[in-house]
Amino acid sequence: MNYWIQRADFSSTEGHCGDPGALVDAFHAHDWPGELEFEDRLQREGHECCPPGFGVFPDDGRILHLCPRPGGGLECHYTYPHETRVLGLFRAKRSQTVTWSPSMPEAARLIEAFCAGRHDDLLAAARRG
Repeated sequence: MNYWIQRADFSSTEGHCGDPGALVDAFHAHDWPGELEFEDRLQREGHECCPPGFGVFPDDGRILHLCPRPGGGLECHYTYPHETRVLGLFRAKRSQTVTWSPSMPEAARLIEAFCAGRHDDLLAAARRG
């Protein structure tokens, strides 16, 4: 499964892991406190920046993007293809994104659910907020 790590200055690195455990390890191996300090410094200095994050994408239209936040929280974005009808007649696929704020310890469970294709588990997590 492919992943990327986005830095606060918009730069990123990409990688590939063969199993969910390796993705969880890649997420936890990154220096998130240092990234958040870097983001804070960029903001204080008036530079353009974005929240650092870890994204997973299996080339099927789904994306899980986890952005660690100060205080041990996460901002989580889950994008997935959603079938809808146009004018009530024609089927169309569109991307739908849900966003919620779980705690940092939930990252491993979310990555594992995403890799296993447990769509309903991710939507339930989003509803819990």
